[in-house]
Amino acid sequence: GGESGFDVYNRVSGFIGTLKRDSAEYYNDDEAQEGDSTTICIVTHGLSLRLFLMRWFQYSVHEFERSYNPKNAAVVVLERDPGGWFELSPVDRIAMGFPSYQEQERFRLMHDYSLLDKSAW
Repeated sequence: GGESGFDVYNRVSGFIGTLKRDSAEYYNDDEAQEGDSTTICIVTHGLSLRLFLMRWFQYSVHEFERSYNPKNAAVVVLERDPGGWFELSPVDRIAMGFPSYQEQERFRLMHDYSLLDKSAW
């Protein structure tokens, strides 16, 4: 029994779509104030959180597998940077073992092809 990581990843992907739609509707609402600093609290399990972060930040499977669940009842914070993008707080990112945005494999591969797997298929 239980869900596989793939099942949870798909469920998280659906949740992210809903979160983005609901946020867009809220910010298009007449009652939303300019510069509103709305806080969203998501309560979940460690694996679901890591898969959420993997999907949100487009971490590779390798980067996901090197990451750790947060401690029980931990608060993990994502905040908007000045450009409006979300960032995982440096303390949480390091504690969970995720790379910084610039260190992600998808960006390093653009500049260093030696990182590609050269094993025979």
